[in-house]
Amino acid sequence: MTRSFFISIAIAAGCFVSCKKNSAPNQPPAYFSWSINGGTGQVSDTTSFLSLFGINTIFGTKGTTNVYISTNSTNTGIYSKLSASAGFGVIIAGTQYNSISGIINIISNTDRRLSGTFGSQLIATIDTIDINGNFSNIRY
Repeated sequence: MTRSFFISIAIAAGCFVSCKKNSAPNQPPAYFSWSINGGTGQVSDTTSFLSLFGINTIFGTKGTTNVYISTNSTNTGIYSKLSASAGFGVIIAGTQYNSISGIINIISNTDRRLSGTFGSQLIATIDTIDINGNFSNIRY
């Protein structure tokens, strides 16, 4: 079974295990946004953080699009698909895109809140997409 399978199960389960919604009194709201193929930027309607089996994943949903990024740590630094320390996935209207390459840069980890940027190239069958985005105030 692939990492994407487990991530899909986590999405379907609604982040049942160790999921933290990103709302807390007196804190700025969580922000997770992306652009696909340089198009219009999208801001997630819902954002969640899930830590499961040593993988830390941020999920964002906007309409029929689900985006996730994952790392093996919450420390600041650069995480890469090449070194297997980063993972990416996009589901658009039921079509799952799996990562070919990508980097996540956690720029800040303050008061258990993550901020940073990401970029990845993904593929579904023969269709490829590029995604770039950023996140801030993601509580874990």
